[in-house]
Amino acid sequence: MKVVAVIPVRSASERLPDKWNLRFGNRTMLEVVYDRVKQALVDEIWIATTTDDSDDNLVEFCKVLGYKFYRGSITNVYSRLETISRMSSADIIINIDGEQPLVNPRLIDHGIVIVERGIVPCIGFSRCPAGFAPNFICTSEYLNKVAEKKDTNIDYHWGDLLNADYDWCVDT
Repeated sequence: MKVVAVIPVRSASERLPDKWNLRFGNRTMLEVVYDRVKQALVDEIWIATTTDDSDDNLVEFCKVLGYKFYRGSITNVYSRLETISRMSSADIIINIDGEQPLVNPRLIDHGIVIVERGIVPCIGFSRCPAGFAPNFICTSEYLNKVAEKKDTNIDYHWGDLLNADYDWCVDT
């Protein structure tokens, strides 16, 4: 199964603009998150950013480091995830926020195994300390099933994805 991690990042945050570029020693937060995700059992890592001009520097940064990226909706993170899922031919999609420099690769691996084995098609990590686990791991099929139920022109919180079908979701 092809496992693709997606790191949604944008520069125009109201609370903390350009947080992806905050420094952790000599590296940016995005580099730290990317490198931690790279330690997990993932086949590809994509940066999901927006078409907004404010993300031009982020895109140039991704190009310099050789990160795969996709530019999509400014307001709809979910549509960026779903598009990357299709573009990459992913079987499993992982959503990890760009401001999670402490994300644990072993928790990612744990969730991948649960989804790969077909125990559940979608798993969330809301009981883990904030920032230590991905938001969710799910099959692309599940992501597409939710897309059929939702108006993808509206921005949804990742929790809506987990709550879309209680029979298919498990939270750790």
